[in-house]
Amino acid sequence: MPIVREQAASVLGLNGSLILVGITPQPLTISEALTFNHLSKQVRGHYGGFPASVSELVWLTAAGRLDLAPSLATSRSPTPPTPPTPSTGRRTRSATPIRPLTPEHKVQRSHLGQG
Repeated sequence: MPIVREQAASVLGLNGSLILVGITPQPLTISEALTFNHLSKQVRGHYGGFPASVSELVWLTAAGRLDLAPSLATSRSPTPPTPPTPSTGRRTRSATPIRPLTPEHKVQRSHLGQG
């Protein structure tokens, strides 16, 4: 759905990332190119995963054990890229992982009035 991608790109903030999952034959169009570049926005692609991964995510969600908060931050400092490594010359960027919640997380959240 090109219009959904266009809308998502238009609401990104400073250093915002638009993550595209899967494959579509439709082209990606960013009509706000000047502000997109000026605000250091980015588009990233993710091909997908294995069917077993989807089942695991559904199970973790149903069990209340999936913590998406680190991935959905409304505001965060940009993660600076690391310098290129001498052996590969490539830069890497640290990522905020989606992580399953443990029983300890539920206890910690209940003390905060969130669980």
